This record gives sequence, structure tokens and C-alpha cells, in this order.
Amino acid sequence: MPKLKQGTIVPTQEEDEAINRGIAADPDTYELSMAEFKQMKIHSPKTDVTPKKTHIPH
Repeated sequence: MPKLKQGTIVPTQEEDEAINRGIAADPDTYELSMAEFKQMKIHSPKTDVTPKKTHIPH
């Protein structure tokens, strides 16, 4: 399991079950299978704009 960021709150077993019941009850969504989850990639959209560096004097 990856290291979690400081301050991450992990749901309790009861909360996790409630979340899963909510997913199952929502007709517009579903829980991803492990195969689907592994296919996902982190994506940052490309942009035509290059960020401009600025300097703010003290």
C-alpha cells in the first residue's frame, strides 16, 4: 500500500460499507474493477499557454 499524505483520513469499516452501498444504489455510477482501475492513467491536459514566471519584490 502506498504511503498516505499526512492528514489523510481513512474511512472506518462502517463508513466504507456506507460508501459502497451508495455506489451500488446510484444508477449513474459503478465501482471500477481492478483491471479497469489499473488501466487508468494520471493525466494533465496539455495547454498552449506557458506559465509566466513572476517576481514579487519584498
